[in-house]
Amino acid sequence: MKRINIHGWILTVIYSVFFSAVSVAQDSAVEFVYPVAISSSETTVYIADRRLPGVLAITDGEISALYRGSKKVGTPLNAVRCIAATEDGTVFVGDSATRAVYRLDDQGTLSVLTKGMIGIPSGIAVLEDGTTIVTDLESGGVWKITGDGAADRLADVPGATGVTVQAGNIMVLSRGTNPVVKVSLDGKVSPVVTGRPFGLPLGIATLDNQTLLVADGFKKTIWSVKPDGTFEKLASGEPFVHPVGITTTGGKTLVVDSRAKSVFEIQTDGTVIPFK
Repeated sequence: MKRINIHGWILTVIYSVFFSAVSVAQDSAVEFVYPVAISSSETTVYIADRRLPGVLAITDGEISALYRGSKKVGTPLNAVRCIAATEDGTVFVGDSATRAVYRLDDQGTLSVLTKGMIGIPSGIAVLEDGTTIVTDLESGGVWKITGDGAADRLADVPGATGVTVQAGNIMVLSRGTNPVVKVSLDGKVSPVVTGRPFGLPLGIATLDNQTLLVADGFKKTIWSVKPDGTFEKLASGEPFVHPVGITTTGGKTLVVDSRAKSVFEIQTDGTVIPFK
């Protein structure tokens, strides 16, 4: 008579039931776990959540999971860190687990854009011609990536934490001295904000041709930065706990806070309210 490993069979059943329950629980409710970056198109706000892990989408006040990564280390979007959306709904996502940048369509289909050259992608922006600009916190590189995935190192900005495009210019944020710099298409780096006036600058966005916005995690502040390098507080203190990412869409300024696990809207008078 064939012997049956009852102990092993029971363990298999338990694991199967457990992981099925986890899967059902994940699919039944979507909420922020540790949101680290934010971007937007005309209709949708996108959130990169480091510990979900994956990408969430907010449309008409409803939140959904556009893409869920695996919790297995080394898999795509297991360590998602930055995000940028285009008006057609294409989303670019940087992931340090696989040291890669991915393209995510509106159906949640993931495809790799480039792999192996970037260590810790910390910021993504897209130029008008479709060229993707990626900052690398690990190497301090500012990378220019074309549609076919070819990557060229455009410039070096040590401690780079974010990037945005303002009036055709590449504006890079960093933790180092001169936290806001302009990078030309030929790689020239020009300081905009000098010294170390910010606490922990983590996110940057373009409000208009004359104003950049910087999210400062340590100082719980959103800074407004002018082309001459002057800056002032746009909003500060509660309800911010650790603001890490910022985007502008449809006249709104939105901030994602990883420790508050929330998205906030900054009104024109500086009042901060929950985003709905």
